[in-house]
Amino acid sequence: MTRKRNESGQALIEIAVLLPLLAIFALGIVDVSRAAYDAEVIKNLSGEGSNLASRGTTPANTVTAVINDSDIPLSSSGCVIVSAVTCTTNSSGQCTGYVITGQAISAQCNGNSSRVGCYPASQTCTASATVPTQVQTVLSTVPGYTVYATEVFFDYTSVTDLGNFLTTNNWLPTHLYSAAYY
Repeated sequence: MTRKRNESGQALIEIAVLLPLLAIFALGIVDVSRAAYDAEVIKNLSGEGSNLASRGTTPANTVTAVINDSDIPLSSSGCVIVSAVTCTTNSSGQCTGYVITGQAISAQCNGNSSRVGCYPASQTCTASATVPTQVQTVLSTVPGYTVYATEVFFDYTSVTDLGNFLTTNNWLPTHLYSAAYY
């Protein structure tokens, strides 16, 4: 088949138009995939931390284990907080509130503070705990029971300029957070 004179170079122009669009698409996939991976990692780390603490490991050792077991840079771009939460009871044994009885925080916290509560209490943070309804139910029905909450904070940083554009426009998260209760 012979080509007409006005069709020569058409494939070159098609590639010149499509190649940058494909490159942008591929770079977007890289950053979105990394953000999803990092979110899944901190979700798993928070669950493993609470599991470890609930089986007798001290909160301080749990924080160290979570940071050491992470394959994302938690020591420089994240924070781990492990809290022990119990129910305070009145004279008749009914649960009247939830309080933090122990807590360990990684050295680098990037300005993040616990969303569960603080121990010891300070002017900016109270020792009364904020826990989900399911955790309240467990603490209310089992007197003296301690629930361990592990919170993991991570500051996500994109690796491409397209990722920077996506985080600037709030299409990708810049701060990831996960908490687990055991």
